[in-house]
Amino acid sequence: MILIATPTAAQAPVAAMPDLSNPFEDFQTLHLANGMKVWYRQLPNTGIATVAVSVPYGSDVDPPGREGAAHLLEHVLFADRAGRTEVQLRREIEDLGGTYNGHTAADRTVYHTTIGRDNQDVAIRWLYDVIAPRAITAAVVNRSREPAAIETGVRRSSLGRLGALFVSHPWLRPAGFWMREFGIETPYERDIDPYNALYGTTAADLRAFYDRYYVPSRMTLFIVGAAPLDSMRPLIDRTFGSLPERPEPPPYPAPRLREGSNDRYFWASSAGTDVHQRYRIAGLDGRERLHLLFIEDLLQRRLFEHLRLGKTPAAYGVSTGTVLRGRGAYFHISARLKPAHEHFARDIIDAEIARLRNASSDSSFEHDRDAIRRQLVLESGNAAALHTWLFWRLGTTELNDTFPDAGRYYATADADTISAFAARIFRTDNRVMSITRPLPLPIPALAVIAMMFAMLGSWVYRAIVHSPADMSRVLFIGRLRTPGAQKLLVGVITIIVGAAGLRMLIAAAHFTSDRWLLGIDSFAAQYGAAGVLLTLVTVTAFIAAGRVTRKIVVFEDEVRLKSITFGVRRIPAERIQSVSFATPRAARRRVRHLGGHRFGTRRTGVLIELAGGRGLLYYVRDAAGLMRSLVRTAPWAQPPSPGPLPVVQMVDEVVDAEDLPASVVIANEDDT
Repeated sequence: MILIATPTAAQAPVAAMPDLSNPFEDFQTLHLANGMKVWYRQLPNTGIATVAVSVPYGSDVDPPGREGAAHLLEHVLFADRAGRTEVQLRREIEDLGGTYNGHTAADRTVYHTTIGRDNQDVAIRWLYDVIAPRAITAAVVNRSREPAAIETGVRRSSLGRLGALFVSHPWLRPAGFWMREFGIETPYERDIDPYNALYGTTAADLRAFYDRYYVPSRMTLFIVGAAPLDSMRPLIDRTFGSLPERPEPPPYPAPRLREGSNDRYFWASSAGTDVHQRYRIAGLDGRERLHLLFIEDLLQRRLFEHLRLGKTPAAYGVSTGTVLRGRGAYFHISARLKPAHEHFARDIIDAEIARLRNASSDSSFEHDRDAIRRQLVLESGNAAALHTWLFWRLGTTELNDTFPDAGRYYATADADTISAFAARIFRTDNRVMSITRPLPLPIPALAVIAMMFAMLGSWVYRAIVHSPADMSRVLFIGRLRTPGAQKLLVGVITIIVGAAGLRMLIAAAHFTSDRWLLGIDSFAAQYGAAGVLLTLVTVTAFIAAGRVTRKIVVFEDEVRLKSITFGVRRIPAERIQSVSFATPRAARRRVRHLGGHRFGTRRTGVLIELAGGRGLLYYVRDAAGLMRSLVRTAPWAQPPSPGPLPVVQMVDEVVDAEDLPASVVIANEDDT
């Protein structure tokens, strides 16, 4: 157990600091006739004005097959309107010294502009024109696609659609974080072709998206400036208040939290150890969101002091935060640690969480609370900073009807409330942790070990299939001659089937790792399992390659078909019914199942007919020699009693079966 000593106020006196005004107070909330919520704050001494609109829908609600629609619509709405070009629209703001931008996240889309205090009315009218309904033309959509593609890195796949399905189909990858931990479906779970989705989204698709999700009763208008609300209210009513009412989309589905903790361990080529400790939250209200904001700042302060500035600096960086998605959320603590200090740092994190759970007995709680309150107030003292805090820290406007007074909350947060909330959130069975450590071995060494596992697979396969033979009994050895077109066709099929099999094995490995292996805190266990899998893959590959015959070896009592690996198929002599020269077309008429090298219809090969109606047709350079050896091996060629072999009519002058007529058959003495 680690005891963390913190100085009390008596031990570390701090000079009295003047109390700062609270920029979060005095926000006025009103609802327009169409249901739009407005948060308005007058800062008489501010030099700038900020106007922003939040739409609580983003990429999570992109229609299937039209992924990227929310982001593309953001670009389209900024493009042009009311007969003015995009350049003209840009100059209307920038010529007055203002700026504007938009942002599309998973659960929201935000539009905002900042301008000088004297042009606050211009910013309101300009931003209204951005989100006001209008005709969306194909020309505007086409101009907006390329900027959206460049921003998000979307490009045409070199593999094509079939390749993308083969590589990244949802069936071939485990569930994503939100589906696994919250039961919330996200675009990750879909079969997405980003390029075709973006370039296939039409003006009609974007208009339908706008009509469905740009609903005034779900949107929030945020205004901070020097002008009083009374002077701006008529303009707000004429602009944003005129947006047409629409039915609200259905709410986000309630999350289904996974039961129990879920710790995962990874190894990567990096210099430090990355720790991400998350705690699942089923849903939040506005007050609980403020609890989390306060805990974020408090933990950030304390962890930074201990892990970065303490006697044993263990961290390169520490951050805390909350990620929201619909009605699900998680609180996270992330740190990049020195590998040697990983366990020390994790003990510090656990100790600080335990300290939060017992905040009522923490003598330094009030001191730290006042410090982070002053920092919050100081950092949020102007219009632009308030906008940043609202949309990038609070994250959503859906949880609060009135603007959350974070400054007042930080000043009055009590230890008992924080203790009770922390005890509910920071439970071990509610934790999702991932730790990524540096590889303990260099990559070349891992490559050598992988090769050793592959060689082990080769040895295992050879031990299984190896069948020693007395080479003094060999009558004939011939390399099979395969036509070039057949080699090409078989090669293509082999590559396709092999790639499909390999992809299935990779998918199986991913699912197995996701379900079992990643929870084992052992490099040897995880990578040992990967080595075993590589061995099995090697054995499987050798077995598959063992079906490709390379040589034919004739013995006195059997025929062996040797593969390109160590595999051997044995044909006992008693299974041979007859041997003959034949073309594939003629052979098909004589046997029910034809195997071997039989590409084409004119080429003549050696046909071995087996019991049961099966036949093997092969091509070798010395066809006559193969025929002679097969006749000696066949049981019907053996004498009933010791003595000389029967006289067999042979065709010694023929050196290539292509020169023989297909009707020549050599079986026994009577049939010759």
